[in-house]
Amino acid sequence: LTDALKCGFDEALILGGDDSVNEGSGENFFLVKDNKLITPDLVTVLDGITRKTVIDLAKDLDIQTEERKIKIQEVFDCDEAFFTGTAAEVTPIIQVNDCKISDGKPGPVTKKLQLDRYWTGKVNRISPEAPVPVVDITETFDKPGGAANVAKNLADFGMDVTLVGLIGDDETSDSLKSLISKTNISFHPIIDKKIRTTLKLRVIDQNQQLLRIDHEDVNISKKIKSSYHDIKELLSDCDGVVISDYDKGVVKPIIYNIIQDANHLGLMTFIDPKGNDFSVYESSTLVKPNLSEFELIMGKSNNPNEFEDNGKNLREKLKIKYLLVTRGKDGMTLFSEKGAQFFESVKKDVFDVTGAGDTVISILSSCIIAGESVGESVRLSNIAASLSVLKLGSTSVSQDELENASKE
Repeated sequence: LTDALKCGFDEALILGGDDSVNEGSGENFFLVKDNKLITPDLVTVLDGITRKTVIDLAKDLDIQTEERKIKIQEVFDCDEAFFTGTAAEVTPIIQVNDCKISDGKPGPVTKKLQLDRYWTGKVNRISPEAPVPVVDITETFDKPGGAANVAKNLADFGMDVTLVGLIGDDETSDSLKSLISKTNISFHPIIDKKIRTTLKLRVIDQNQQLLRIDHEDVNISKKIKSSYHDIKELLSDCDGVVISDYDKGVVKPIIYNIIQDANHLGLMTFIDPKGNDFSVYESSTLVKPNLSEFELIMGKSNNPNEFEDNGKNLREKLKIKYLLVTRGKDGMTLFSEKGAQFFESVKKDVFDVTGAGDTVISILSSCIIAGESVGESVRLSNIAASLSVLKLGSTSVSQDELENASKE
């Protein structure tokens, strides 16, 4: 304890190991910053060590103390963290020079939700009614799609997630709610009985997609604006916001307010954009378009220098900290105040690209919120994307999978 307190600037001291550590309430965090000990108001943090013990020790070392609630983000932003208690009692949140994500609340994840449904079977003949294949369906299964897939990616990666999204009141929404209930996602649906819950049905023959059928209502619901107050209340308990915009009329009416309120609270905002107007993402932390989305805004680049100039100009125009352009097999390019940084793609046999973008924004935001550098977070999300395309449909990547792949 004495060594931890003496470290001074930007060091976190974490004591105890009850549920409040995993929930991220901050009740077991002591923050040492600018030669001041910041402590929450609690009685006992570990057998034999009380809050008074720590405060008395700080006084002996001439360290000022301040009592207030400590946000997890403050701990994530520290250069180092100290842990007390046995390995069974304490879940590491930050390891010195080795970020291990096990806590944090990158939410709410906001967007229109959807259900991804799969019918798989085999084609044996052509229909006599029309020149189309006849598929003998042998298996059907559902997966969370849209923002629900982003939330599942975050949750499977070890993050505490709050999910907000628009659904209808139908069989599709029942299936989606059932799937989400089997995860540790805190789900706050915005229900509009006047719309259909988005359903994307994919017909698969021997792992090859033959057809996709969409059930969707776009730009119809009036529930979003009226629900913003409820969304705003969720922000105060989060460490970051992930917004996936599919340009379906759900995100754009409220995204400006979300970004401004998040900035006011000191929260990072991560945007997966869509559409021909990126001005609504102004002042966010990071925007992640793919190449076609980027070129829709800036036009096609004739050479690498023009591409870099376009990226630099867009980042400055939007007043964002980071712009990450994903380019498929050609890798990713990160634009920041330091310039452009290129990341080569991880070469893998592509099985299914569905949900790869969701994986990138999920792993990227998780790592940054957990205190990893942006460059390293991009590298890890790049590896994660290469793992997701090896699987059928919208899938998630675990920490163990990512750790093993990053060693290859």
